[in-house]
Amino acid sequence: MSPLMQETNTTSRLYSTSVVVVSYNTAAHIESCLLSILELDYPQVEIIVVDNGSTDESVDLVRQRFPDVELVELQENKGFAGGASVGLYMASGDIVATVNPDVKLDPDWMSVVVETLLSEEGIGIVGSKILYPDGKTIQHAGGEVHYPLATTEHTGRGEPDTGQYNQPRTVQFVTGAAIAMRRDVGRALQFFDESFFPVFYEDVDLCVRAEKLGLRVLYQPRAVAYHKESVTLDHSTSRYYSYYHANRLRYVIKHYSPEQVMLDFLPAEAARLSGVMPREDRTASLHLLDNKLAGSNNTGRPDQTPVEHSQPKSKIEKRWSTLQNHMREVMDGWKVREVPFVSSAPLVGPLVARARSRINNLSTRWYVQPILQQQVDYNAAVARTLRELSEQVAELQAQVALQSLLTAGLVSHNNRADPSEEPEEIEEELE
Repeated sequence: MSPLMQETNTTSRLYSTSVVVVSYNTAAHIESCLLSILELDYPQVEIIVVDNGSTDESVDLVRQRFPDVELVELQENKGFAGGASVGLYMASGDIVATVNPDVKLDPDWMSVVVETLLSEEGIGIVGSKILYPDGKTIQHAGGEVHYPLATTEHTGRGEPDTGQYNQPRTVQFVTGAAIAMRRDVGRALQFFDESFFPVFYEDVDLCVRAEKLGLRVLYQPRAVAYHKESVTLDHSTSRYYSYYHANRLRYVIKHYSPEQVMLDFLPAEAARLSGVMPREDRTASLHLLDNKLAGSNNTGRPDQTPVEHSQPKSKIEKRWSTLQNHMREVMDGWKVREVPFVSSAPLVGPLVARARSRINNLSTRWYVQPILQQQVDYNAAVARTLRELSEQVAELQAQVALQSLLTAGLVSHNNRADPSEEPEEIEEELE
């Protein structure tokens, strides 16, 4: 019996499937996406388009060109996770999937992912081999989350597809651009977390939560999709970095223990900010950690000359620099210099000189050296304590700023940014 068929007491039935497409002003792309879904060789596919309050012609296009597609019109932009969750909870399929509106699927895509999901009980989520529109260049062949920074990497990105990633394998995450799961698994996971607004890390978070439940996240290279990418968000802009880092920090707070945040993530983040990076990346990162840059000359606007990193830009950087300067002063002078014992009494003659030398040696050995060693040990302990305290204070300050960001709801449901705004407007929102 085909693995696509479910055995019951009296009959066998085909697993039904649902595909959810989240759309926001995608009139130029969604038609080819929906056509590719309609051309799937799988016989039972429900298509749901969730529109996030588009202002272009995409809603009318879907309604007129695809009357059999279930169209859900939201009054506001809920982001990818919010829109996808609406559609996924509506979906009636045994297998549910999300496909980006700028993605085209191979005709056998659904057959492959269903077969894969049913092949082993422990498989929770199946992702695709994602190629660029040229059909020759890899965009995604599974993903990796780097600890402790929680930065993400798409395996094979930019490489020619020569079959080097043609073996299915367990990965840390797969991209939500073309992803599938059993509906019961998705409901157990409560699908995507809507707090990852508007985009980024909702798929990483979903896969990590699946893994914590003991489910495998599988990259399936036979499920091929073609993704234009960056249709709604240019990856070189301040907006991209703002959204990316806001949700990266949200992911860290959600999945890391307090000890991991304090001892691993925050020091690594400080080191990352001290390194070489695009100006837009640094601007967005410091905005998110500190809420605003210090000083009127350090606005971080893309049209202004960046300030050299040797000049502290944010409050956190200033405090960190001050603490480290104090620490260097302590560490430079923590040793006590040994001074030989000298008597103030007038001693005359060679015999007395030899006696003085012996007294010096005995005093240093029996009395002065132990006291000096105690002082050295004490000062060293003080220096170590101060160093630990300075690091903890700096890390706590960063943690408070980070938690304030999340509490304030920046880049969240209550502070939605229109993706058509300019980077300068996004930066003002984060100040």
